[in-house]
Amino acid sequence: MNHLSFHEAVSAIFQQMELQGDPTSAQSEGYTVTINGKLQIQLVGLQEGFINILTIVGTLPPDSDKTILIKLLHANQFTYEQPQVTLGVDDKNGSVTLWTRQALPRIDKNTLAVLFERFTQMAGVLQDWLENSAAEKH
Repeated sequence: MNHLSFHEAVSAIFQQMELQGDPTSAQSEGYTVTINGKLQIQLVGLQEGFINILTIVGTLPPDSDKTILIKLLHANQFTYEQPQVTLGVDDKNGSVTLWTRQALPRIDKNTLAVLFERFTQMAGVLQDWLENSAAEKH
């Protein structure tokens, strides 16, 4: 069974999002897709046979209490949806990253389209929530 290369996977995402460009003709190991002018999603292919999709959705308010951390952990809870999407917090600067890593031999264009759509929806919701949480603190 033939599987997608990284550049073919990125090209499929570009087609889905109706973006200009042909990633299959380039040799870049990373691309940035901007959604609604503010959400920047990185598509990274540094590891052979994998696509990594990640975005920094925001930062924790400086005086965050445990409530916001519990809500983030809840958003990161187990789900049966595949591929998995995970979030993490950088303990040095409080940035919140949403990410997924998918083995290209285990994915086709349709599954990739569903994953990317779910990823962008989750990222948008988290980004809005973090912005609102920060605004409420001030």
